[in-house]
This record gives sequence, structure tokens and C-alpha cells, in this order.
Amino acid sequence: MLLRFEELLHFALINKSTDIHFEIIRSKLEISVRAISGFKSFKVKNNDYQLLEYIKYISNLNLIESELPQSGSFSYVFSDQEYFFRVASIKSAFMETCVIRILNKFFLDINIFNNVIDDIYNLLNKETGMIVFSGPTGSGKTTSLYSFIQMFTGKKIYSIEDPIEIFFDNIVQISVNKNRGLTYKSGIKQVLRHDPDIIVIGEIRDENAAQMAIRAAITGHLVVTTIHSKNAIGVINRLHDLGVSYNDIYENIIFISNQRLLKALEKNERWCVYEVINEKAIEKISKEGRTNYKQPDIQTIVQGLKNQNKVQ
Repeated sequence: MLLRFEELLHFALINKSTDIHFEIIRSKLEISVRAISGFKSFKVKNNDYQLLEYIKYISNLNLIESELPQSGSFSYVFSDQEYFFRVASIKSAFMETCVIRILNKFFLDINIFNNVIDDIYNLLNKETGMIVFSGPTGSGKTTSLYSFIQMFTGKKIYSIEDPIEIFFDNIVQISVNKNRGLTYKSGIKQVLRHDPDIIVIGEIRDENAAQMAIRAAITGHLVVTTIHSKNAIGVINRLHDLGVSYNDIYENIIFISNQRLLKALEKNERWCVYEVINEKAIEKISKEGRTNYKQPDIQTIVQGLKNQNKVQ
């Protein structure tokens, strides 16, 4: 079973894939990977049904309650490198799908198109404030988040995640478990009592998480998180919609990024394109208003690169 999984993983990696897809349609299994150039099929063998069940098992999915949508994660060492995977499974009347996201670990694994590294390195000297990585689903927010926090040394880092996707030895990682009463809100409350230097919140999804994140920043901690937004300025609007005052946003957020993963035309590789609002820009927005903010947003940046025939 492990050898077969390694065959599939090797196929995904050589095609620079982000996801592995299992689909069972009326008892027929199909396996494919989402490569840079699109989906590529992986030749199915008879025991691949068992491979799917094995992946669910090591991801801690409930094999008995398989009718319910579920998600989990696991790691695997292949060719002396540890890989991390997020697994999501869902079943309908005549179809079952299971998607395995291959998670990158560091900025060095990503080709960064526009120069934002200087802005990111400048954040390593910060001790308070809130840092937000944003973008749509599949844009690499989680990779950016994990990559960034791994740049810190000698810091007490606590994270609250749902679920934990990549495990780190130097971070105290707490998994949200609503069935046991452990939410983002209660998790952050507990973490604040442990004298953290950095608090990582996997994703801001609701009012409680947004307001607790700002509270942690106000009390003198460095908070790093992600949120869904179509552009960087939209993060400010999104947080305000979740009950955070503009005053608290402007006084505590020190960095906002929005990103996209794009296919480079000249090479068979992906590029991560960022739009950044740094601390100086946030201060300017607080004084002049959001409507007067004229920097190009992520859509404009991406369209400009497409017009230059650099990405598609």
C-alpha cells in the first residue's frame, strides 16, 4: 500500500501538482492530479480502492460515518523530505470524492513574482500588531502563513487551527474541536494566559475569531492570521463587517497581503503574485480614507502580467 501511495505521490510531484483527486462514480474509481497545465490522469489499479481507504484512515477520518463530509490531515516522508497533506472527503448518492491538498512548507518552495520579500523580512522585527495573509481558496494563504512563522527564532509561538495542517516542533499547536467546546475564541483566551510572543490563528471566519484576534494584538502580542478576501483593501472591509472597528483595524494591523497562484508562460512552474499594504500604507489609509487609496490591487497586478505575456 505504501509503495502504491509513493507511486501516486511521485506522479503528483513531477507534475508540480497542488491536489490529488479521487472520484468514485457509480463504483468506478478515477484518480487525477491538478498539474500546472490542468488535470492529468493517474492509471488506476484494482487495489486503489483500498489505497483511498488507507488515506482516509491515516488522515483520522471516521470510516464508519463515511456518509458525512469530513476533513483531516497527515504527513509522509518521501525521498528524505517530509510532505504534509490536507484531506477532504464527501459522498453523495452516486458519487464520492476525496481531494488531497499537497501543502508546501516554505517561501523557498514558491516562485515569488513581485518583490515583497523585503516587506516580509521587515516584519521579523515586530513584536506587536496583526499580520493578515489573504486571498481566495487555493491561492496559497496557508503556505505563506506557515512560511512566515518559520522565519522566527527564539520566540514562543502558539497556534489555533482548524484543522492543523502542518506540524512544527517549535510551535504549540491547538486544534479547534467544537464538539468539545474548543473554539477559536476559547482557544485564544487560553493561549493569552501562556505568555506567548506570537499567536497564529489559522483563519478568521467569524466575529468571535476576528474580535479575539484584534484583542490579542491590542494587548501587545504579534498576531498572524489568514482571511478570505478578493483584494488587500477588502481585508479592512471584511474585518469591519465582522465587528472590528476601523479605529482598532488602523491602530493594530501592520501588514496585509493578497495573493494569487498563476502559471508562468515561459516555464512549467507556478508564480505567487502578491498585493501588499504595509504599515505606512495603512497609516495613510487611516488618514485619507479607503476610497482615496489608489495603489493597484491584485486584479490589476495580475492583468498587467497577463498583458506582458508573463503568466496566464
